Amino acid sequence: MKRERVSAIINLLEPSEALQPLTAIRPVGMLPFGGRYRLVDFQLSSVINAGIQNVMVTVPRSGRSVADHLRSGRDWSLNTIRGGLFLSPYNDLQLVAPEKKAALLHHYYDDSIQFLKCSQSEYSVVMSTRNVGNIDLKALLRYHEERNSPVTAVYKRVDPATLMPENTILQLTAKGDATAVVPLSKAKIGSQTKQVAKNVFRIFSRVFAGRLS
Repeated sequence: MKRERVSAIINLLEPSEALQPLTAIRPVGMLPFGGRYRLVDFQLSSVINAGIQNVMVTVPRSGRSVADHLRSGRDWSLNTIRGGLFLSPYNDLQLVAPEKKAALLHHYYDDSIQFLKCSQSEYSVVMSTRNVGNIDLKALLRYHEERNSPVTAVYKRVDPATLMPENTILQLTAKGDATAVVPLSKAKIGSQTKQVAKNVFRIFSRVFAGRLS
């Protein structure tokens, strides 16, 4: 991959109530894994292995634990003059007063749009830290380009009995095209359904410069 061709956004805003008190002062992506790593390290490894040099991390609340772990991005070779690691803090709308929330909704993605404008990337990948695993983003880009799709969503097939009502799944056509993302509680699943497509919140999308200008 060329350096400026792809940018990445890693979203740390995840449901965390079920993991209290571990997530009382840190987002899910900052939880330890294997005594040495943090969950966000999996996404960062996938990004760096693909040669992506423009990375923005959206941080809920103050994000002190995020800054302590990522610092300048040097451990991932992201402390560069051209591109590098960017933090976008305070993205948790649950902390906003109800009377201000409606106005802020229209500006929620301002930092992300500005980041994409400055990166001037042809493609962008949006990832979360809820799922542990490495993804070959180079292979995903090839898959995305071969099909000339505006958006490619990565998902896995799972037994619906293993999911929670708040989990989201993809509605797929017979050809495997995703038509909607819906909560499991609102999905129409037959009693004989053995597998559903669980959305893993990793989306590879083309950035249209005209729409961002």
